[in-house]
Amino acid sequence: MAVDEVTGERAKDASAVTWARRLSPVHQMPIDAVVRLAAVLMDAPMAMMTLATQRDEEYVLLTHGLSTGEPDTAGFRGITVTGVVLAADHPIRCPDLGTDTALCDHPLLTASGAKALLAVPLRDATDTPVGALCVLDVERREWSDGQLSTLVEIAHLLGPLPLDEVGAATAAVAALESSSVLDGILEAFVATTGSGFVVGWNRAAEELFGWTAGETHGRHVDELGPPLYEGHTAAEMLPQILADPDAWHTPRLVSVRHRSGLRFPVWIRLTVVQSAAGALVCTFATDASAQIAAEQKAARSGRFNAAILESMQAGVVACDHEGQLVLVNQALREMQGLPQDMELGDFRTAQGEIVDRLCRPDGAPMPLPESPLFRALTGETVTGAQILYRVPDDQPRYFETNARPVVSDGGDRLGAVAVLQDVTERYRSERFRECELRVAHAMAVATSAEEVGPALTSAVAGALGWPHAILWLVDDVADVLRPAGCWTRPGLDMDGLFPPEIRRGWGFTGKVWDTGRALWIPDLLDPPVPVTRDVRTRLRRATDRGLRAALAVPVKSGQTTIGVLTCNADHREYDGQRLIGLLTGVADQVGRFLERRRADDLALELARTKDDFLALVGHEMRTPLTSIASYAELLAMSAESWPATDRQLLEVINRNTGILRAIIDDLLDLTALESGSVSVHLEPMDLVPVVTDALEAVAPAARTNGVTLHADLPATVLLDGDPHRLRQIADNLVTNAVKYSPDGGNVYARLTSEAGVAEFTVRDEGIGIPAEELHQLFRRFYRASTARYRGIPGTGLGLSITRALTEAHGGTISVTAPPSGGTTVVVRLPTGDRGRAACEV
Repeated sequence: MAVDEVTGERAKDASAVTWARRLSPVHQMPIDAVVRLAAVLMDAPMAMMTLATQRDEEYVLLTHGLSTGEPDTAGFRGITVTGVVLAADHPIRCPDLGTDTALCDHPLLTASGAKALLAVPLRDATDTPVGALCVLDVERREWSDGQLSTLVEIAHLLGPLPLDEVGAATAAVAALESSSVLDGILEAFVATTGSGFVVGWNRAAEELFGWTAGETHGRHVDELGPPLYEGHTAAEMLPQILADPDAWHTPRLVSVRHRSGLRFPVWIRLTVVQSAAGALVCTFATDASAQIAAEQKAARSGRFNAAILESMQAGVVACDHEGQLVLVNQALREMQGLPQDMELGDFRTAQGEIVDRLCRPDGAPMPLPESPLFRALTGETVTGAQILYRVPDDQPRYFETNARPVVSDGGDRLGAVAVLQDVTERYRSERFRECELRVAHAMAVATSAEEVGPALTSAVAGALGWPHAILWLVDDVADVLRPAGCWTRPGLDMDGLFPPEIRRGWGFTGKVWDTGRALWIPDLLDPPVPVTRDVRTRLRRATDRGLRAALAVPVKSGQTTIGVLTCNADHREYDGQRLIGLLTGVADQVGRFLERRRADDLALELARTKDDFLALVGHEMRTPLTSIASYAELLAMSAESWPATDRQLLEVINRNTGILRAIIDDLLDLTALESGSVSVHLEPMDLVPVVTDALEAVAPAARTNGVTLHADLPATVLLDGDPHRLRQIADNLVTNAVKYSPDGGNVYARLTSEAGVAEFTVRDEGIGIPAEELHQLFRRFYRASTARYRGIPGTGLGLSITRALTEAHGGTISVTAPPSGGTTVVVRLPTGDRGRAACEV
């Protein structure tokens, strides 16, 4: 292009811009007022009107709320707002200029601090886009469809943009009619003079206030239902508005009156327009009733929700999508010992009260990503999560937690909420039950007092989560307490805190030994009983190592204190009575165990002494009896010539010697069987001949007593047994049946074999046995009262030997005695595969 052509184009552009700038207010609505009106209606702090030239330059013609500098510097080259609008040839909505690569570096937008833009094209008389009408905000915002429609209507208000001084463009601007635009907007528009007389009233105002435009024109606004500006009428407030109009651009809530007399709230925005007739006060009003009602409803709902949350026994904590805590209710603050004025920051980076005290149920620190609220914030639904929360110098608290994300209807994650239920009491009850089970198991597996101490202290401390427990037992000889078992949490140094022995009355443990009463110390630094300087020094050392409370309970045998169980907690405990009850029960178990072990040890010792005595008696008596029997036999060889009375005396000696020898043999045999030093020798055999021989042997005695024997025996009963020992069983049973039937009667012997069991039954009709004495029949030397009353001789060893022999064969023996008289004895023996194999052969 030639220099003259360029010069001509520049002159033409300058002429067009100059003419646009020189457009003066025409009639009621100047163009600069329209730009200001656009800013007010959009609730935006800035507005501007721009023009594009033929050389891709942009000129800012009119502005509101921002400065373009001097007129000759108000042009911009390159990518411009006008260029973007003209290129699109339709309105532009930009909620965030920072993300718009085309406009983010525009000098004017950068200098003004604009963050959001809404622009519509302006056209000339040929319907060609030549400029733009823009509103800007210093905050990022979404522009609504209604706002876009309003800005388009305002652009239409300007009509075809005049670019020269010729033609119908000037006449169009001069004939511009704003009433149609104002009637098209949704806000009520009221224009008054500076004195308050109505000169403008659109359709929305008619609907809002109930007055028609004709009824209001020329009347003072206070006559129509004066708005109350903080208690003042319009007439009182107009001088202030005219003096500082910029202060009224921000929406304000005022009370107005409808034509019917009903008052209601509205939002108003004011702008002052200078006209040929002077200042005009333009008011835009929106009914705020629905908004106020919704806010009041939300406020009531919020207060209800707040009241519900604050009255809940469960703890509630919530955060937004960025992790900022928005709620910690009163219950949770009290549960976790949180300060009432705690700042609600970002819990993901928080330290101290909420995060550092979280632990897993086993006491290990809980990493923040494992916490239920954090998991819910990442989208997980958490149910029944267990949390241990440690409060300094207080007992730990256990919580069962449910947490879930908060999601909008559109699926956007808004935050997370967690509900915590304090289950400390339930957890402690479960621990108490676990402690009792552990103690019972420790008692069951322990075989001595030396073993029960370590097992007991480990069970108690482990179940209760305490770091230290020790069992002291009384040394009766030295009259001191000595440790019988101790458990200490790994890593806890207890050296030097307890002496190797405790005297009566020394410290907490010694006082419990001396008084026989449990002692609870909720705080070691504030003991409930007087202590010596030495004990107080040890208590301070204990607290320095992490111990906070102690409990000592006596271990008793009857009314005598035989020990003390002492436990230490690493936090202050306030449930003393319950703990005393629990550990007193544990101590009672220990006392009964020690009593039982002492009784069992004594019984074993007595049994060993008795066995030793019987063996000694048997051996020591056998030698002289053998001598007596030998000499009696020698005397009997020459006794034929003796007088009859002497021979009778010799027979008595022989008979009683035989009785004593039989008793001694039975004693030695029974002792050997019970001690296991003598065993039966099993071999395949038939039990029928053994029983038959026993019946034949007792037949003479039966005839003497007038007893009739009845036998019900099969052909064979094969089993593995010791024939000699089984004969002893049969002899004892049939002999007893005949002996205890002194008045005659019947004795029934029956032998059966079925399902691998041989059953030998002997039933008599004799003197019987009292039911209350049946359980004692198998004791050594025991004889039923019926036998003693009748003077029937016997040693009381027969049934004891019979049971020992039966059990040695793997069998059982039982005795029954009906009230009608008589006795039934049943011996059951296994036949086994070996007996069946012998039968087949």
